[in-house]
Amino acid sequence: MTTQVARAAPAACRHDAAAASGRRSASRELQEKKLEAEEKKLAAGMSSPFFVVQAQRDLSLARTVEIRAIADYNKALVDFEAVQQVPLNGGGGLSQVAR
Repeated sequence: MTTQVARAAPAACRHDAAAASGRRSASRELQEKKLEAEEKKLAAGMSSPFFVVQAQRDLSLARTVEIRAIADYNKALVDFEAVQQVPLNGGGGLSQVAR
């Protein structure tokens, strides 16, 4: 049972992380499109610089969130791999759990 959990957990984590990464990437892409649309409206005289700056701010925030999510995911992977190193029979030595 423990071995099954140890094998299933990394796959589940990768799946969840991939889904979250896709959502954050989609959010950033949406903000890029919003900025592009706002810049076109400004060029056509149908918007103001305020709205363009607001769209730039929103895009910057979306990029920051995406980068932070990637960094958090990578840190979680490192932490997960670290806990996979467990002592066998209390011998004090470290050995990797079979996956």
